[in-house]
Amino acid sequence: MSEKIQMGIACGVNCEPYVKFLIDSVNKTASNPSSFEYILGINKFSVNVDLLKAIGPNVQVVNAFDSDFGSISHGKCLDAIFGKINSHYGMIVDCDVAFLQKGWDNTFKALLNENVIVVGSEYDGNKYMNFPNVVGCFFLTKVLKKLKVSFAAKIGEMLEIDASNSLIYNRQVGEKILLDVGWEMCYKLKTNNYKGVTLPLVNRFKEPMCKFIINGMKGVEYQLNGVPMFTHAGRSSSRDFFRDENIIKWRNRVEEWMNENSI
Repeated sequence: MSEKIQMGIACGVNCEPYVKFLIDSVNKTASNPSSFEYILGINKFSVNVDLLKAIGPNVQVVNAFDSDFGSISHGKCLDAIFGKINSHYGMIVDCDVAFLQKGWDNTFKALLNENVIVVGSEYDGNKYMNFPNVVGCFFLTKVLKKLKVSFAAKIGEMLEIDASNSLIYNRQVGEKILLDVGWEMCYKLKTNNYKGVTLPLVNRFKEPMCKFIINGMKGVEYQLNGVPMFTHAGRSSSRDFFRDENIIKWRNRVEEWMNENSI
């Protein structure tokens, strides 16, 4: 497998400027930006593919059009992207993410080994806890391929936690959770004795912990040992990159952070 890093990004409504902003943040913060290749899964016919291809020569487009919506469509798109990932290090990242810490790619590489397969963002709410999710994750591709991980959501009734799966999903017996997009990564890795490094989610409701989020702004940051690695704006399909007040504050804060930290 190639030593390059392939980053898969699902691309839907409003994605074009978000994707460019994301890739710009990688170019500014990664130790070796030239090692990155971007695999863009196009799941809506409205996406301007030419605009995405114009971002750079290291962009590959995968058609993943689907009539479904929401988690079903997103999961199918990620599976199409994952089918194209063949590098030693792979990534799945939401389009409305920006990286914040210089050298984060080498930091993530150093965390992975024969037992620790993935590092990434944590969930909140009624989903599995304390294991990386697909908002932003960096992984050893070979193991996920070997286990035939699918990123599809399991749609239907919520799963009730019992003694057989409490440790897998890190939830209390009797709780109910959604097996949302990416749940198999948690299930298949943990049931095969692999581990992950989870980056805690920090938002305005955890104000004392915030380093990047300020003044009650929307969005979250994901930290490693108290240092913000990347930020997620959220709801990009319904928030215009250039006009939505919350997104304007978020991207201005990204630029301010990079200036403050000499990135």
